Amino acid sequence: ARTRGFDLDAALRLIVGEKRESFRGAEIAQRLRLSRTSVHHLHHGGQLAGRITGKTLFVPRNTVEKFLRERWIGAANPAGKVLTA
Repeated sequence: ARTRGFDLDAALRLIVGEKRESFRGAEIAQRLRLSRTSVHHLHHGGQLAGRITGKTLFVPRNTVEKFLRERWIGAANPAGKVLTA
């Protein structure tokens, strides 16, 4: 669905970029403007799947996109449209 020439896929590309295959927990926190603790709570709560290597959380790109579609964007707008003011 498109809103003023800006669709959901374009919004996701702006948030997660086009070339990254995985993200560290701190990068997700920065891009979503969350604390690193919040990202780890989402991971341990089963809402943001990934793997921990040492002390670092790694989350695949498709998991981040799925999380954004289902939890954030989908919850605010079930039709999948980007909301505009």
